[in-house]
Amino acid sequence: RLFAPSAGLRLFAPSAGLRLRGFARPLATAAPSMSMADAALPTLEDLTDPREWLEEVEGDKQIGWVKEQNADAVARIGEPSDKPLYGRLLEIMESDEKIPYIGRVLNGLYYNFWQDETHVQGIWRRCTLDEYRKAEPEWELVLDLDALSAESGVSWVWGGSTLLDEGPGVRKDRVMVSLSRGGADAKVSREFDLEGKEFVAVSDGGFELPEAKSQLSYKDRDTLLVGGVFGEGEMTDSGYPRSVWEWRRGTPLAEATKVYEGEQSDVSVGGFAYLDRGRRYELRYRSLTFYTSSYELKVGEAAWAPIPIPADANVGTFADQLLVTLRSAWLGHPAGALLAAPAERLMVAGDDAARSALLTPLFTPTETCSLEASTETKNYLVLSCLDNVVTECRFWRYADGAFSLERCLKGEVGLSPSFSAVDAETSDDLWRTSDGYTQPTTLALAAASSPDAAEALKALPAFYDAGGVTTQQFTAASADGTAVPYFLVSKEGLPLDGSTPTLLYGYGGFEISLTPSYSAGIGAAWLEKGHAYVQANIRGGGEYGPRWHQAALKEKR
Repeated sequence: RLFAPSAGLRLFAPSAGLRLRGFARPLATAAPSMSMADAALPTLEDLTDPREWLEEVEGDKQIGWVKEQNADAVARIGEPSDKPLYGRLLEIMESDEKIPYIGRVLNGLYYNFWQDETHVQGIWRRCTLDEYRKAEPEWELVLDLDALSAESGVSWVWGGSTLLDEGPGVRKDRVMVSLSRGGADAKVSREFDLEGKEFVAVSDGGFELPEAKSQLSYKDRDTLLVGGVFGEGEMTDSGYPRSVWEWRRGTPLAEATKVYEGEQSDVSVGGFAYLDRGRRYELRYRSLTFYTSSYELKVGEAAWAPIPIPADANVGTFADQLLVTLRSAWLGHPAGALLAAPAERLMVAGDDAARSALLTPLFTPTETCSLEASTETKNYLVLSCLDNVVTECRFWRYADGAFSLERCLKGEVGLSPSFSAVDAETSDDLWRTSDGYTQPTTLALAAASSPDAAEALKALPAFYDAGGVTTQQFTAASADGTAVPYFLVSKEGLPLDGSTPTLLYGYGGFEISLTPSYSAGIGAAWLEKGHAYVQANIRGGGEYGPRWHQAALKEKR
């Protein structure tokens, strides 16, 4: 289990659907009298922004202004739908050729959430692995959001599920399903019976949370840890939960007990209880800022205690180990390192010297190599690294209280392989996905002990003709001399004389790395014409770890 509540508000989410958005503040609703063309940008001396009124995205005046801009654009460049390319791109985007990715494996059944032109709101469904291997699996319907929306008169949007996990060998029969009205941030959460394939009525003891920016986790079968449903006084200034409450089954929500709280100025506050390979943990956190947090951990029956790590570090667990990812140097380990330590011993270590002696480095960054992501199987921790923006996967096996590096798989320029666990509680199986600028996405099944021997399962078709198109990697020197890598996707033998129309894309934010991926739209609309596409890995992203991101913050941008 990995936690990162402060890193771009990426929270550990048992629901596999929790996503927090940016900060909110009161907005003026009146349209300005001046034209937008005359509006000046804010300055350090005057922060007034006459465009701020546009942030109320559903206001009648705001929508009217957008329609005016659209009409002006159409008058200048023509109606897009009249162009042949429009129809082709629309067909690509609406294609039913999609991979039905598996979100959960419960009781030997593989769960998928699916949307298409028939199931607009979506269906939650399941099948066996043998069935999933087929080109056209026979799915068992679990929940139909289109039918639910028609019945209730509300356009429900899937918000994920939170599992009641009572440990290995115990059948999984309950989840909390979260739904939002039309895709809003606020969600309604209701308990769902996986055996009966129906919601559990409140009159039958089922949990149901009102519409709110809530957070929840099962503590046990009859207790929920919840936040965000107790009014504005229990929310942070950023609009997220400020406290954690225990709510017992069969009692009114108003009788829940507050067990933890943060400050009004925190970004968000939360708590979770979970089992990790049979070991019980409870974790509480306060997101102090966008990239800093404080954590408290309860291991088994031990007392709550602060986790003694830097405020900008992220933390997780693997069996009896704490996993710590650094964003700044700590105890002789550089920013970007991943460290492991026995959880119970690290929690009671008396000083930095004692803590340092417990740390085992699982990843140490270099000038060219950074840690991009990780996934866990029952016995393996799989690290996805970027070496000059080329993927390298490292497989650490955990046995007898220690990690050992078994193998590394190196990728190639222009392709992005990745791994995710099939069911970390019961097996070492992995989903292996791969795609690139010219290669459509493929899905395969592999074992962590032999990840290069994968069973092909699903693949997307080619949506454009990539014949003769190649991917090359270069670097460009920035004004301060820093070498910035970029990928060039173009016809082989492209003359480097400035004569080829080139689309340049870069992002550089939130420590997000831009790696090769398949874009049918770019291929059909641009590359097929013989044009070139460049994706630049500019600073602000995560291609070279925290330092690459921090090099473009604030005045450095």
